[in-house]
Amino acid sequence: MTIDFYPATRYVEPLFGISPDGIESDAIAIHTVKRNQLLFEKGENSKGVFTIISGQAILTVPETGKIVEILDSGAFFGEEALFQVGRIFMARVTIGGKFAVLDPDKVTAKDELIKKAMFHLYERQERLVEDISCLKSMPPLQRLAKLILTIPQVSKGESKVKLPWRKHMMAERIGVRTETFSRLIPSLRDHGAEMDGEWLVIFNLSALHHFVTNRPDQWRLRKSSPKRALC
Repeated sequence: MTIDFYPATRYVEPLFGISPDGIESDAIAIHTVKRNQLLFEKGENSKGVFTIISGQAILTVPETGKIVEILDSGAFFGEEALFQVGRIFMARVTIGGKFAVLDPDKVTAKDELIKKAMFHLYERQERLVEDISCLKSMPPLQRLAKLILTIPQVSKGESKVKLPWRKHMMAERIGVRTETFSRLIPSLRDHGAEMDGEWLVIFNLSALHHFVTNRPDQWRLRKSSPKRALC
């Protein structure tokens, strides 16, 4: 791993989206990281806030190995460092690249950074609540279709896209085993998409949207409650 220090007054705004006021010049370090590199363990002292310049990482619960979030270029994480608490998850690199790390101890005017961190924490909580809801109300194939629709190139209408995640990570993300995931793949053809190795081919985007948003079992009665839930 190599580390370079960037002048924070110049790079903190494009990398972290905050103004350079009240930030020491050596507050940002750029880490060149490799696949499978451990960034931090759950529970350890929080020492930096991260932004991914290039590459990919995952947040996991080490006790179960479950993936909480897949983080791609532009992702902002490790916000707990601002509040001087232990790490909530474990973070590991899945695709090597460059990660920017901001040292909170070298930020004297933290208000703007804390607001940004709180917003990201809120977004993460919102996604986790939605994921839990979907796990309870959506069959696995529909969860896979919904995950595919979150890929930026797919949402822009591109017909052939390189998968941004490995298949075992996608399986974890939709809550199924890898072997179950493999059995789901052929059924995507009925809904406008197919996987060919590391490539995803979309031949009917409207059909894929329709499958996710207009499914006949959209409303389900939960056994534990008389209320109906919409994923």
